[in-house]
Amino acid sequence: MLEDNWSVVSHKTIQPGDRAYFVRVGVEPKGIFASGFISSNPYPAVHKGRSYYRIAIKFDILLNPNTEPILAMDILKSGRIAEQNWTPQASGISIRPQLVDEVEQTWLSFLSNREDMKGYF
Repeated sequence: MLEDNWSVVSHKTIQPGDRAYFVRVGVEPKGIFASGFISSNPYPAVHKGRSYYRIAIKFDILLNPNTEPILAMDILKSGRIAEQNWTPQASGISIRPQLVDEVEQTWLSFLSNREDMKGYF
């Protein structure tokens, strides 16, 4: 399992063990391309004089959006999960509590329907 770190805005609510999803928003294709679990408490960091928080993440799925299908934005912007802001201005936002289970189900359904992931879940 790959472990890396990420900057977060909602550092006051993130806990080790929380589920994390990574959404590509800048260029097409846009959508969820990775997931994992938070593996550290938020810790302060400084880059170019700017203070922010980072967390460690253990990825369980990491897709390459340039070469593999990802969970597309049109799916994320349909049904109940469309209530979530999938294009935030900052990294590390929280998913609305009432949508957490549905987001996970949508992600797992997407992965289980991929030919290269069959038998993985």
